[in-house]
Amino acid sequence: MKKTLVSIIIPCYNYGKYLEQAVLSAVKQTHKNIEVIIINDGSIDNTKEVAAELVKRFPVVRYYGQQNRGIITTRNRGVSLAKGQYLIQLDADDWLHPKYVEKTLRAAEKHKADVVYTQAKIFGRVNFVTNFPDFNIEFLKHNNFMHASSLVKRSVFNGDRQYDKYLGGLRNEDWDLFLDACMDGKRAVRVNEPLLNYRKHAVHKSRSDNLGQDNLFKDALVRHHIYSKQNAKHPKEMWYFSPYITMLKEYIDETLQRKEEAQVAAETAANAPATLNIRVPGGRTIENLTRRIRKD
Repeated sequence: MKKTLVSIIIPCYNYGKYLEQAVLSAVKQTHKNIEVIIINDGSIDNTKEVAAELVKRFPVVRYYGQQNRGIITTRNRGVSLAKGQYLIQLDADDWLHPKYVEKTLRAAEKHKADVVYTQAKIFGRVNFVTNFPDFNIEFLKHNNFMHASSLVKRSVFNGDRQYDKYLGGLRNEDWDLFLDACMDGKRAVRVNEPLLNYRKHAVHKSRSDNLGQDNLFKDALVRHHIYSKQNAKHPKEMWYFSPYITMLKEYIDETLQRKEEAQVAAETAANAPATLNIRVPGGRTIENLTRRIRKD
């Protein structure tokens, strides 16, 4: 186990103020055979300068910059750059317990697992420890309980499997990846300890915990996409999702139609001239007299 190389990939977009903490949590792992890959996704803060100092301090740290391309492309680039037998995606505003790699790697080798997830300690806007269940493929079909920073074996990315670009603005790319891998026979296990520290921001809420009508629509897009893909690959295992897929498609089409109608109505109202009734002394209204106001 000591000889096993683990790659910790840290995508960073304008999180320069948190980057050092994330990197330090990676380089101070009790499992020493690691590499740390920082990918600056077009940040306009001090990410580049912070990363440059970290590269000087720690030989295991590598840095790559790029124009802003989004989290999915950045995660996939990290996979292509990584040399490890196992990979961890660590968001730049989160950090790992010192024994994260040691304990997840031990579980992977003991159980011959391809994915190892842990509990997480949520901190910041809210504070609690997760209670993710032990692995169950039926549970995973309905909701994700395997966080994005799970330990993932390199072979999970064999063939054409990668983070799905369709989900770039919707998230849940980790759920899609893990479900796809496990439906294809990859094995997942849980380490029942809070080894990931996951930040909830006070101002900018995480994409995963937003509520509201628009986010219900996004959730429908995610589920329809993931379920349709798995239903096509595994019709025998996913047959009972077919009515749900149809229902989601109907909801998506109806919502898109309402959005389009609302947009047309708003544009029509914005371009329509205003009509005013003009009152003259004595309180009388001059019928049929209108004043048209042109809007710039």
